[in-house]
Amino acid sequence: MDFTFITINSICEVLVSDPEQGGKHIGMGRITGDGGCHCQITDMCVLPEYQGKGIGKSIMEKLMEFINDELPVSCYISLIADGDASFLYEKFGFKDTLPASKGMAYLKR
Repeated sequence: MDFTFITINSICEVLVSDPEQGGKHIGMGRITGDGGCHCQITDMCVLPEYQGKGIGKSIMEKLMEFINDELPVSCYISLIADGDASFLYEKFGFKDTLPASKGMAYLKR
């Protein structure tokens, strides 16, 4: 797999492509935020036919490399874990914030 770092409307974005499929994009993850006080891991995804092959883990490894090398210690890194994705994020040190804080969302209608 080929991994590319790009920074378009993100602090860091990892795009995964499959060279055996002509460079078809098969997964991504990105970090948004202000780069100092707070950042969020967003848009983690891998095409269904490529899931279960460690690609999501590899994307997280690249994002964590950026977090550890480029962001200040003071930066609060958060994410929203859908479904079983929390098991992946726990492997990288992310923990449930309850009861100290609770993630909330507003859905604009």
